[in-house]
Amino acid sequence: LVSNTGTFSVYADINGCQGPASTIDVVVLDAPVPAFSYTPACLGEVTSFTDNTSGVTTGWNWDFGDLNTGTTQNPTNTYLSGGTYTVSLTVQNGNCVNTYSEDIDVNDAPVAAFSGQDVCAGTLINFDNTSSITGGSIASLHWDFGDFEFIPAIHNSTSTVFEPVFTFSIKLRKSLE
Repeated sequence: LVSNTGTFSVYADINGCQGPASTIDVVVLDAPVPAFSYTPACLGEVTSFTDNTSGVTTGWNWDFGDLNTGTTQNPTNTYLSGGTYTVSLTVQNGNCVNTYSEDIDVNDAPVAAFSGQDVCAGTLINFDNTSSITGGSIASLHWDFGDFEFIPAIHNSTSTVFEPVFTFSIKLRKSLE
């Protein structure tokens, strides 16, 4: 077991007869310790992988678990089917090779939807969230009522509440041409 870089001599000794020594220079390299992180994996969208390996690394081999591979340090992959995939990163430093694998979940894209009814001016309207997703659950919602450009005084006409309530004051302005 060699733990330090150096010059080593080897000789043969057969029944007390020793042959000439042979020397070899050995460079001991530290094996890199692979690790990675990734952006949320959503069906049909680009997932970015970031190499977080510690130690000197001279090569990267990625297996994304869907028959796609990569050899760049920080690759991307697009998953065409939802499910769980085992992603493996194999890194090397010279002849030292190490592999890390992690299961990632590729989620189906949620379908944003809501319903509401026609109302008379001055009457409250209820918007009902009818968003859905196949497999899993929706982690958060972002409602955007799209009125900021029309009502600049309301600076927060967005919400992450499941079914938000907003009150708007509407004024009719006339202009003559």
